[in-house]
Amino acid sequence: MNQNEIVIFDKVSLNDGNAYNVTSGIFIAPVDGIYSFSWTVLTKGGKYFITDIMLNGRPIPFNYTDGRGQVGYSMSSSHFNIKMKKDDKVWLKAGGIHGQICYLLMIFAFHVARTSHETPQQVVTRYNNYKAIYPKIDIIAFQSTLTKHLQNLKAKETVVFDKVLLNEGNAYDKTSGVFTAPSDGIYSFTWTILTKHGKYFVSEIVQNGQKVAYNNSDGRGHDGWPMSTSHANIKMKKGDEVWIRTKDTSGYYAHGDDWCCFSGVKL
Repeated sequence: MNQNEIVIFDKVSLNDGNAYNVTSGIFIAPVDGIYSFSWTVLTKGGKYFITDIMLNGRPIPFNYTDGRGQVGYSMSSSHFNIKMKKDDKVWLKAGGIHGQICYLLMIFAFHVARTSHETPQQVVTRYNNYKAIYPKIDIIAFQSTLTKHLQNLKAKETVVFDKVLLNEGNAYDKTSGVFTAPSDGIYSFTWTILTKHGKYFVSEIVQNGQKVAYNNSDGRGHDGWPMSTSHANIKMKKGDEVWIRTKDTSGYYAHGDDWCCFSGVKL
């Protein structure tokens, strides 16, 4: 696959709203809104593959699946929440430099509509009706990345994702790295860590200081750049806080330059 070539997912198992084009590999937003995208890459030992998610031709985050130094298969996932206008386009492309791929499995998931077999016009109509009935419902969603390399952090030190690309509701603080729930509800969080060969980074998501779930990105015994993604749905009360922190003394190395991400959305 050539650099900057679009990665086309040619088998579609769900396409409500018909916003994804199986021929071009491009998703076109049928209405203004917040869209949640996830993709997974599988490669084999000794190979690697880098992908970028693109919004109207502009790269946003990345995925790095690296099997160098391994005997078996390597899989990694990435997730991103994107604020889109009607007719904005999103796709995946082969990013930067990448090695030869022998086996590749990708899953590209996105939220289009809740009702099955809707046409794009039906999606627009239902969305406009929804806004008319519930004009005061606030959208809570954020997307942040890490710009600085983190090394040798202390135990339970907060990982501050300092670059904010989306912050609907202004619930995420890029200075403290803390998300504060503006209202009661179920919130969905995802975070991704990229480390490098010979290093590792173990993190956890916490609610009001209590751990909920872990992430372990471990490059020891590897030649490449391991990436790991974790996800947690958390029931929160107004004023509850959620953040990412190191577990014990395992915050050894996390790669910046927007490779590490932290996002959340109210369901």
